[in-house]
Amino acid sequence: MKRILLVTALFFYVLTLYAQTKHLDCMQGIWKSYREDNTIEFLIIKNFNVLTIGYEPGDSKAVLYESVVGFLDYNPNDSGMVHYSDLKKEGRYYVELGRCEMDEDSIFRDSYFITPDFGECDSTSFFVENPRPIECTRLKRLPSRAIRYMYEKDKKSGSNYIAEYLGIKVAQVKVEKSTIFITQCSYQNVFKKR
Repeated sequence: MKRILLVTALFFYVLTLYAQTKHLDCMQGIWKSYREDNTIEFLIIKNFNVLTIGYEPGDSKAVLYESVVGFLDYNPNDSGMVHYSDLKKEGRYYVELGRCEMDEDSIFRDSYFITPDFGECDSTSFFVENPRPIECTRLKRLPSRAIRYMYEKDKKSGSNYIAEYLGIKVAQVKVEKSTIFITQCSYQNVFKKR
């Protein structure tokens, strides 16, 4: 009887352990980042890749920045480098690395890596203690203004951020002249009691 109870308890412990979501799995999706300044900032996290879209409320231009995030079992400051393949979904050290800083061998080199404390992540928010704390709220979809900035960047640079990060196709329709028909409806007939 004791063996059965012990095996059952062990089974549920292992099941609970595997059911827990890894930090990086929790971070997947579209997020709005809250900043102390007026900058509006969105993060799209897909696997280990992050696209940050930031713009001022009244500005017509945006900054798009690609980075890599993940967790390491070792302190990258001991070796002065991080190999992309070393990144894990959970680990002792959280790192954020600029995509442009990765060399052709998929290695990031730096004299000092920032390894902020990873706070927490759940279905609605995540928090990272950085030189500046990052607090994000999950969104169901990216606002159309941010998608427009992504589209404009894709056209100028030849990149494909929209397909890569959102998995959708967008197109711009240009028409010299169009006519819009507006139909009036009598709501009396619609709401008439039967």
